[in-house]
This record gives sequence, C-alpha cells and structure tokens, in this order.
Amino acid sequence: MVKQLTIRAYNFINQYEHLRQVSVYLIIGGLSAISDIIFLFILVQFFKIWYLLAAAISFSLIATVAFFFHKKFTFRFDGARIKLRYVIFLFTAASGLIWNILILFTFVEIFKIWYLLAAVFTKFIVLVWNFLVNKFITFRKAESD
Repeated sequence: MVKQLTIRAYNFINQYEHLRQVSVYLIIGGLSAISDIIFLFILVQFFKIWYLLAAAISFSLIATVAFFFHKKFTFRFDGARIKLRYVIFLFTAASGLIWNILILFTFVEIFKIWYLLAAVFTKFIVLVWNFLVNKFITFRKAESD
C-alpha cells in the first residue's frame, strides 16, 4: 500500500513540472540546509569560530555543491553559458547569505533565540528566496539554449 501510494505521488508530481521542481528543490534544499546546520555546529562547537563567521563559511561551502545538484536534478538545466549561470547562482547564494546572516543575527541578538534553532528558522526563509531567484533568473531558459 505504501509503495503504491509512493508511486502514485511520484507520477502525480512528475506530471507537473513546477510541482516537480518545488519538490526536488525542497529535497535538495532540505539536505543542503541540514548539511549547513551540521557544518555550522561543527565550526562553532569544535573549532570555536564566531557563529556569524561560521554561518558564512558553511553557507559558502554548501552553495557550490547545491549549484550542481540544482542544475542537474531540480531544474534539469543543460543550456549554454554554464559559467555565467554559476556566477549568477553564487550572487544568488551571496544574497541568500546576506539574508541568512541578517535574519540569524536578528533572531539570536534581538529575540534571544538559540543560534541553531534560529538557523533552522532562517533556512526556511532563505530557501524561498533562493528558489524563486534560481527558478526565474539563474536557470531560466534563454532563447539561445
């Protein structure tokens, strides 16, 4: 029963490209966010790096890996000018990093939320931003593709 339900859900999602993209983005983005939080924890707890600097380092590492996964699986992009797309993705990630740090700082310093819990909240906010920018700018199909 679970297997049939899973197959039906998979087939339903794949009928609608936008729904498939959102679903795959959530999976890859979710795994990226979890990895980011784990790296953040390791950098702060074991390497004693200030939490905002650790957040920037972790976010940067994950962004490069995420680019290739989103290119291949989320947006199934095989168009031209991949280096330009990568630069755009990095700018998107950088804008997400700015949002990430500002929101994280606000949650921790103003609202006094534990930095890891604040990082989880922040990930959801930045995830929406990054998806929209990547879908409509980074991986949009150009006329030359």
